[in-house]
Amino acid sequence: MKSDEITTFAALYAITKNMLDYLEMNKTLRTQEEIQHAVSVLLNEFPAYKLEEWKIVMDRFKAGYFGNMFERLKLPELRTAFLKYEDERSLMMENNYKETKKILPEPLSEDQKNMMKQIVKDLKLPEPDTNHKGRWNHIHHPHTTE
Repeated sequence: MKSDEITTFAALYAITKNMLDYLEMNKTLRTQEEIQHAVSVLLNEFPAYKLEEWKIVMDRFKAGYFGNMFERLKLPELRTAFLKYEDERSLMMENNYKETKKILPEPLSEDQKNMMKQIVKDLKLPEPDTNHKGRWNHIHHPHTTE
């Protein structure tokens, strides 16, 4: 693991352990190895979650958002909660995307247009070798009227 990955893993471990200590359930993840394994499995299955989102899920456990656990909180219950949050997360992201899509971008100024044209010139891109129909100019097309 890289240094940043270790730091992230340690933060996720601490957030998870804090939630488990808070709930004081009888059948839960107790040892450091169990918690590490759970965090590792969840991190592999939900790699796109931010630290803030991980904390939201753990805070929801504390608030009873996921219902009565009947004194049991192991990896399957954690995974179920993450899947439930993932559904909410995808809806929030989709709504956010739809709202963002409604906002029209500002048109480029003349200076910006000129700058973009200069960048394209500086890239020295090859000349297009296709015609207006997308066919390569250097290949003879015998079955066309052209």
